[in-house]
Amino acid sequence: MEIIKWIVFVTLHSLRIRIAVATGNTSLHSILLEDYEPDARPCGHCTSPLAISVSFYMTSLLDLDELAGTMVTMGYVKLIWVDERLTWRPQDHGGVSSIFVASKRVWVPSITLGNPSLKVTDLNKDMCPVRVLYNGTIIWMPGDVFHTRCDYDIYNYPFDHQYCYLAFVAWPYLANEVMLVIQDKEIYLPFYQENGEWSLVNTSTRNRVELSMSISEFNVHLSRRSEFFVVNVILPIVLLCFLDCLVFLIPLDSGERISYSITVLLSFAVFMTLVSDNIPKTSAPMSLLCYYLFLLFAGSVLVMINVAVNISLLYREQSKPIPGILRKVVILSRKSKIDNIEKRNTKKDETMKEVDVVGEDVNGDHAIELPESKITWKEVATVVDSSKVVFPDDLRKAKSKSALDGRGLKNVCAER
Repeated sequence: MEIIKWIVFVTLHSLRIRIAVATGNTSLHSILLEDYEPDARPCGHCTSPLAISVSFYMTSLLDLDELAGTMVTMGYVKLIWVDERLTWRPQDHGGVSSIFVASKRVWVPSITLGNPSLKVTDLNKDMCPVRVLYNGTIIWMPGDVFHTRCDYDIYNYPFDHQYCYLAFVAWPYLANEVMLVIQDKEIYLPFYQENGEWSLVNTSTRNRVELSMSISEFNVHLSRRSEFFVVNVILPIVLLCFLDCLVFLIPLDSGERISYSITVLLSFAVFMTLVSDNIPKTSAPMSLLCYYLFLLFAGSVLVMINVAVNISLLYREQSKPIPGILRKVVILSRKSKIDNIEKRNTKKDETMKEVDVVGEDVNGDHAIELPESKITWKEVATVVDSSKVVFPDDLRKAKSKSALDGRGLKNVCAER
């Protein structure tokens, strides 16, 4: 029986407390807001500006668009100020020390983004109530998605670092009426989620006054995560450069060089299009990657021109006369090859005599003349071709196999 009485007593006492608290809250709202004017600034005697403490809690980086020059972030702003009109004694109202009030029923500062990218709007004031403490301190934490401008420097793209900021202004109050004060040196990141493309390096804050308005600025230092771009763009470009050099390993008379070089050239053009579609169209400054791709593209064009000239010389009619400059190039090339052979055969007693161009047969028995009149277009194409420059090794291999059989250097050079 005593236990039942004790349970009833405790239940009634807790119910009484709840009723008192509810009654206290209801009476507080009616008493505090009875003659309250939400449009009047809580400045006391208005001899000094109202100080508002500002903190920014960043939860995520949604997007960083270099083409549009914008940054999209999500977070909320914590504002704290004192309104002397909203004070009471907790013991007079059932021990209530704080209450929630709709933001439209009390005065709240009109906080606006100072560098918007879409449109100028206030913070989402109607969705977030304010907490009022018994000593008049008001805590307001509105959250929103912020679209801000950002100036990008893509000179080191895709290994670039970007510096963006969010600026909050107490519009339309002047600095001598409302002063925004940042107490912390960094942005709060307790709920921040990492972005897959950008890494947050550090943050900073600063207060400034511009055009007689107080501005709170929150700066972010971002570094691009370049692994995806390296694997999908830079490494394929390096491999294309390697493939572009392999074009000279294809036999000159196979007819496949020109199609191979055009394919590589078009591949460079495709990668230039991909890069240009993903970076801002700006020339101040332009990315080093654009210059690099252009140089590779120009080199591929030169390779294709070389291949086209070689094929044109290879299949030119033999009845057409060979220009004097090309004839001299072939003669100099022959002399160069024979000089290399002479150096490798310094132990032999035979000396190489030059009439027009003098060669030595494989067996080293006698010298053979290479008259200038025997120069053909095929030999001209071979000399111009940059893949056929290592003749001494070829001749040495042919000599060791006795493949020339006395034909001499004349026929070898003509066939090459």
